Amino acid sequence: MLVSKNTAIKSFRRVMKAHIELGTSDFILPIHEDKHWVLFHLNLTSHQILCYDSLGGDEDELRDIYERLWDFIKPVTPDPE
Repeated sequence: MLVSKNTAIKSFRRVMKAHIELGTSDFILPIHEDKHWVLFHLNLTSHQILCYDSLGGDEDELRDIYERLWDFIKPVTPDPE
């Protein structure tokens, strides 16, 4: 079971301060899920959020986190040129 949705968003904001930046528009965001980590790859240029979960977590909860992450990063997503 994933951590609560609000906890995940708080984690996202906290981790963004210490995120792994892969360039100007790519970020790796680890989110702790019970006993393992789920990895989100945020690509602001291509408007994509990819989720890597080796244990195949609950799709509904992952989708909810995905949507909340997208709502959070959408305002800072650069316009395509």
